[in-house]
Amino acid sequence: MGSGLFRILAVLLFVASVAVILLFAPRLLGGAPVEVVMWSSGEKMTYLTEVVDRFNRERHTLPGSRRPIEVTVVQVNSGPMSDHVIARLRDGLDFPSGTPAPQVISPSVGSWLSRVNFVTGVEVFDLAETRPLARTPVVIAMYQEMAQALGWPQRALGWSDIIDLADSPQGWAGVPGARAEWGTKPLLAWTDPSVSSTARSALFAAYSAAARVPAEGLTEADLERPEVQSYVRRLQGAVDHYFPETLKLQAKLFDGPRYIQFVPLEEYNLVWLKDGLISDGTSRKPLERKMVAIYPKEGTIWHENPAGVLQNVPWTTPEQQAAANVWVDYLLEPAQQSLAMDKGFRPANPAVPFGPKLGPEYGIDPAEPRATLGAVAPAVAEGIVNRWSTVKKPSVVVIVLDTSTSMAGDKLAQAKQGAAAFLDSMAENNYVGLVTFSTGVNTRIEIGPLAANKFRIAQAIERTNAAGSTGLYDALRVAIRMADTYQVEGATIRGVALLSDGANTAGTARLCDIVKLQDAQERAIPCPQIDQATPAEAFGVEPAVATEHHVALFNIGYGKDSDLEAMRVLAEGTNGVSTTADPSNILRVFQVFGKYF
Repeated sequence: MGSGLFRILAVLLFVASVAVILLFAPRLLGGAPVEVVMWSSGEKMTYLTEVVDRFNRERHTLPGSRRPIEVTVVQVNSGPMSDHVIARLRDGLDFPSGTPAPQVISPSVGSWLSRVNFVTGVEVFDLAETRPLARTPVVIAMYQEMAQALGWPQRALGWSDIIDLADSPQGWAGVPGARAEWGTKPLLAWTDPSVSSTARSALFAAYSAAARVPAEGLTEADLERPEVQSYVRRLQGAVDHYFPETLKLQAKLFDGPRYIQFVPLEEYNLVWLKDGLISDGTSRKPLERKMVAIYPKEGTIWHENPAGVLQNVPWTTPEQQAAANVWVDYLLEPAQQSLAMDKGFRPANPAVPFGPKLGPEYGIDPAEPRATLGAVAPAVAEGIVNRWSTVKKPSVVVIVLDTSTSMAGDKLAQAKQGAAAFLDSMAENNYVGLVTFSTGVNTRIEIGPLAANKFRIAQAIERTNAAGSTGLYDALRVAIRMADTYQVEGATIRGVALLSDGANTAGTARLCDIVKLQDAQERAIPCPQIDQATPAEAFGVEPAVATEHHVALFNIGYGKDSDLEAMRVLAEGTNGVSTTADPSNILRVFQVFGKYF
């Protein structure tokens, strides 16, 4: 009996040992895995997380080798990808803390890869052998009823139609079928081309249209042609305000046509908007009004989401490069391509048919784009981005800084650093002024060109001390009038950048003196009914301060005691932006805010 039990236990132990050996055979027989790190832009992370887990579970190996391949995918935005690799190779800087060195990177578009090769002088990427992972063209997204008012789909639309609408004194009022709710002024949104792939490609396409040559035929001499610069400036003249990144722009689209009417986007975003997603993967209520993709008649650029395998760099090996290509092969298989199409991309594998979301229900025409542009030469691309501050719409901005008693200590110290970063992050063609306040206005520096005023404002901020109450609305009224009355030739974006850590407790102005309010039933809320504290059910409708120009409020609620409801209402009523910050992140928040102008 005892020996029989022993034999049974021995058999079970043998079976278990065999199972363990089979499970870990690649490691036990082949040694340590070949590790591959992939940097991916955020939009692909929505399906790559699932794919990489499956790939690693399946225990793929190199041909002729028993060593398993283990892939790690890290989210890094497209522009920073190229910046990090350039900084490592050219300047000897480490990659950001917590970001492992990559063996393959996948930005949205290949121009970031060619930029690395060009700036470093090293063939980091074999561009001829680099394969796409998922394709999507850059389109002009607009609300369907607006496109139809401009003649779509019977008439092809493009950048020139936005320019003509912006140049017209009547604006939308001169378009048959336009709705009064759209307002007169067409509202174009644009992001920063130094970091945004979409803004970068759209800017390249605009220069190509302006020069009347294919994108691949653009020269640096074309960039200096007066008619080319005029075309691009006229297009930028339609911009209501800039966005620092695509994520913030996408979130604003859910607020409707009062805020954004035309916007360069990657085509897959039409799917995300209808499904209620934005590029960080978070869910929203699906877009209430249908948007359609306009494929510019002047031509557009494909974003192919390339898989750039790094070579000629000290942190990767030939074996890792081979393993990276096995991973890329896997991503191009039909099962993985179908996941990409569910997120609105077109397949990179030509053998895979289009998915159901690439159709009219999502505002997409799978037969488009018919007019496409090639790749801009790297030297020309750098020239276009370097000229951005000379062609973008200039801004007139007043910084409004709360210096009340509650700002004392680390709060004010960090806010001072943030304000300096704000000045440094703004485009050089802007105009800027300053208001600091507590019980009343303490410091006022009149608006002037950024180059002339930058250090004067920074020094004034550095000298401020915290004392007094919070006369928020009085200070805003002063700043709005400053931004409105500053005289400068040509169209400008005018705004106020506010930082405050508390509710209004001083002065004569009230919230309703700055913006008009409605309740949830869209009934006007008379000014006497508004208390000092903003009711959560109130909504900002339009400015209450009479101005010649539109002045938007960009608000930072600083710390746990800031009046976030007031900040929200002020932004709503002026087509601005409201966000929060604390001393730990105010530097970054101010840097981002500088990109709105």
